Amino acid sequence: IVARVQHKEIHLLDRLLLPQRPNFRHHKGITFGYVTIYPDYALLPEQLANPPRLAPPHTNTPAVVCSSRGKCARLRNSIPHDHSLEDISCVPTTVANVLLQKCINKSCILSDPVLNGDLCQLPTVNRKASKNCLHKYKNWHQAASVPVTEPTFCVEIKPKQGWIPHSQLNHPKCTFCLNQYLKLSNGAISRISQYCPLDLFSGDEKRMKQAIRALLRTPQNNLKIFKNGHLVYSEESSQTLGHILRQWLQPSSSASEESSSLIDSFSSLVHHALTTDLLGPVDHRPLDDQFVPLICSRLTKSSPQDISVDKLQPCDLTYKPLPANCILDRILWIQKLQQYDTNTINHMLCQYRECDDYDYVTNLRDPNSHQLSLDPVQRYLLATTAKDCSILIAFQRIRSKSTVPAQHIVVDPASGTQYVFNIGVSDLDPKPLSCVEKHRKRDADIQYACSHLLHQ
Repeated sequence: IVARVQHKEIHLLDRLLLPQRPNFRHHKGITFGYVTIYPDYALLPEQLANPPRLAPPHTNTPAVVCSSRGKCARLRNSIPHDHSLEDISCVPTTVANVLLQKCINKSCILSDPVLNGDLCQLPTVNRKASKNCLHKYKNWHQAASVPVTEPTFCVEIKPKQGWIPHSQLNHPKCTFCLNQYLKLSNGAISRISQYCPLDLFSGDEKRMKQAIRALLRTPQNNLKIFKNGHLVYSEESSQTLGHILRQWLQPSSSASEESSSLIDSFSSLVHHALTTDLLGPVDHRPLDDQFVPLICSRLTKSSPQDISVDKLQPCDLTYKPLPANCILDRILWIQKLQQYDTNTINHMLCQYRECDDYDYVTNLRDPNSHQLSLDPVQRYLLATTAKDCSILIAFQRIRSKSTVPAQHIVVDPASGTQYVFNIGVSDLDPKPLSCVEKHRKRDADIQYACSHLLHQ
């Protein structure tokens, strides 16, 4: 859903969201402009939960508002019953859903309504390519039956950049891990994260589960757990992880299972969801060949000065293919649209001097286009969107027989308990051209922070 929000609603949302933001993000705010409204992915969609409904009536309204000029703000159930977003007028398809529409049509982003909920109901989406998928969805909507007797737990993961471009292979660590040194130096974090995105995207089950466990130990802004739509575990959570996992994974047991066993079960459930193909075969239509060749020599020349490999533990660059069409595979596919580093892209921006921040989206509007014809700057911006997206996986225990398709059921290997799960993707607002300069400055700051810490 795309809408224009008025000033009074902006102030209301900012006031409601402030207590939910971590201290280091209190400077963030929502700016006036267009927004993208998402379903509440922390709860199962209606077709997976028969009446009595899991959510109270007011949660039928959109739960997430994402400003095209600001960061995503997750509302959950924070809007009081007597408040609603008044005077919101629908507008024609614009920046946010044009971007999503084109990517969905080209199989860049999830195109299954089961996965994306309302995001796949855009009025201008070409349904022809998804005909079989929609047919399966309609049949499921009519037949699915899950007794609603259990709470819904949702895991939100912000996976970040899952690969290293060729231009940055002279660095010992990935972008996320290098950025940890900058955050540590400016006080945004108190300790370095144990998580590395390269592990999560590695395709190696052991490393992927290792990455999930690392997110539990050092969640920062990359992992949150919700119960029935309410945040119960994060970096600043007052509840212990063991307490949350026991509620989820062994609610009826009187025994206090070891935390390590619960973490193993959690890792297995999340790993299964992240590597499951919920869509079926998809035609990844080729991009224009004009820019397909990989990095030219000027990339290495424009890269910042190398960081000593001897003083930093390198990230593991090895990988195996991810299961085709799983959520991580799709996100990584878009991330790899980037061909050039930030410095090179910044030099290319001279051709965009007369353009608005979001004019590049115009190229995605043509409904007659059979392939994405993107220049390097546009590819960079699309890849950046995929680097900042969030994956939300909702789980609910199944106590009795259900008619949910097998691919939407995961089994806890330790207990044999079955869960129905659903995946949503948010934080997909397109990036403005102005973000390139911001990234260039950030990269320079990262280099300085790393060098400073290593010479202490």
